[in-house]
This record gives sequence, C-alpha cells and structure tokens, in this order.
Amino acid sequence: MLALVGGPFGNAFYPRLTELHARGEHHKMVETFHFLTRIFAVLVGAAAAMLVFFGGAILNLWVHNPAVTERAAPVTAFLALGGLFNSLTATVYMIQLAHGVTRYTLRINSVMLVFYITALVLAVEHFGAVGAAACAALLNLAGMTASATMTFANLLPGEARNWWLGDVTKQLGIVFSAGLVLRLLLPRPEGFLVEAMLLASAGGAILLSGILADPALRKLVLQACRILPLQSSGNAR
Repeated sequence: MLALVGGPFGNAFYPRLTELHARGEHHKMVETFHFLTRIFAVLVGAAAAMLVFFGGAILNLWVHNPAVTERAAPVTAFLALGGLFNSLTATVYMIQLAHGVTRYTLRINSVMLVFYITALVLAVEHFGAVGAAACAALLNLAGMTASATMTFANLLPGEARNWWLGDVTKQLGIVFSAGLVLRLLLPRPEGFLVEAMLLASAGGAILLSGILADPALRKLVLQACRILPLQSSGNAR
C-alpha cells in the first residue's frame, strides 16, 4: 500500500535520473536523487507514521471491532515500517538502474531470501503474526542498509552521509516526531465521523510538518498551489 504513495514520483523521476547520467551531468543527477529521497521520506514516512501511531484507530474505523483492532495494530505498525524501508530502498535502486547496474540488488535479494525464510519460520513459531511483521521490517531495513552501502561505495562516493542524515534521518525524524506528539495530545473521540475527521487532520498535520521542514519541497508545493488555480480557470473558459 505504501508503494502507491511514492510510486508516481518514482515513475516520474527515474527517467530523469537516467537522462542526467547519460548526459554526464553528475551533479544534477545527485541533486535529483537526494530530492527524490526526501520526497519519499516525507510522503511515505508520513503515511507510515500514521499507521504506526494511529493504526489501531484507522483499523477500528474499518472493522468496528476493538478486539480485532487491538491484535492487528502491532502487525500494521511493523508492516508500515517495512513498507517504508522498502520504499526508501527503491530510490537507491533507481540510481543503480540509472547506471545500468543490477548486480547489487540481485546479490542482496539472493542472500536475504535465505535469511528471510529461516527468520520468518522462527518468528511465526515464537511470536505469531507480530513476529512475522517485525521480521519483515527488520529484513527490509537490513536490505536498505546493504543496498545503500554498496551504492554509495561504488556509484556515489561521498554522498552516504547526506543521504542517511540529510535525506532519511532528518525527514523521518520530523514526521515521526509530529506523529508521536499528536498521538500523545489528541483525544480518542467517540463517533465515526468525528474520529475520521480527527485522523484526517492528524495525517495532514504530519505531512505538512515534513513539507514545511524542507525548503525544496515547500517551494514545489507552493508552485503547485499557484499553478492549479490557473489551470482550473483555463479549463473553465
């Protein structure tokens, strides 16, 4: 599900990364790659933060069964984290494909497959569905770390620090901090409509916190806000 959040941006940016690499415009390619990662970190991170901190409330709106919600909420949280790590790995994979390199991912997936099957069996046996979801999240994190390490060592030397700290950790820290604060402060209302509106407001606030914290994203959103009314008025004519 989280792939649907960042997927359109990946489809739009991947050809651009390939074009810039083919032209030899390394600096612009690196800038575009970092910007794409921040987009993923904010958009997918905000969605993941909602599922981590408000997953139980969201599930309860859907199933209307507190007992099911209580059991499924931890699974949802771990699956959200796994989806987030997988989405961030996709940005690294795009830069690999732009260079025409696929062997890193093939090697990592081959190794991870062996560990995943073993870990999954043990996790399910001892911890059930929660263990399986946690196992998936940890392995996705390990895969992201391995893929990023190989990519920065061989294709983008000197960019690892900017990616880990400036693109990933900073943006995720902002949206997850916003999610935690809202989870602690917001009440648990009664009534479907009120709770749905409160959750929608929380999601919007988490997303907005990530956008406002990044100058490039903030500029992009402001430009889009200026263009959309003009397009609407043009279509009306």
